[in-house]
Amino acid sequence: MTRLIIVWIILFGIYSISTASPSTPSRFRAPVSRIIDGDTLIAKVNGYPIKMRLHEIDAPESNQNYGTKASQHLKKITVDRIIQIEVKSIDRYGRWIIEAIHNETSINTAMIEACLAWTHPKYTQRTDRINASKKCKTKKLNIWSEANPIPPWRFRKQKVKERSSLLNQPRISHYLPEHPALSHGQDLQYTV
Repeated sequence: MTRLIIVWIILFGIYSISTASPSTPSRFRAPVSRIIDGDTLIAKVNGYPIKMRLHEIDAPESNQNYGTKASQHLKKITVDRIIQIEVKSIDRYGRWIIEAIHNETSINTAMIEACLAWTHPKYTQRTDRINASKKCKTKKLNIWSEANPIPPWRFRKQKVKERSSLLNQPRISHYLPEHPALSHGQDLQYTV
């Protein structure tokens, strides 16, 4: 019974931590220490590194066309700078979803204006971001310079399908002819 209570307390504590809002005010200033990719950065909050994702944008994945360029641009405009952060929510991976501002300029919008991030049709609500994305598409700059650019959410989904199809391929069996080492004249079968 005691073990059951302890397990329940631990599970409740983990659930409470994972669903709670950040323990800092929803608006504050923090230094950016590094970036993960074109829409995710790490800032120091009360001395602790916190992974944060930019709200309402989706930059190319690191292994996708323009992924490196998006990462380099975000690094150039954020790393070693103190930015204003407005926490919008926490995602299922524990990242803080934020609006990042430096010198009264939205970094989120700046990534779209640099034509290095998409507005997500499901999540983006700000018309200035949608209009900036349309301008980039018209001018065919950076991510929009390709004939058929693949948005990151489709790229990720495609990669997951590719990985799962590799795992679900039927095994290829090869049969070797009779070998004197086999007893009773059975064929040797091996799988690769």
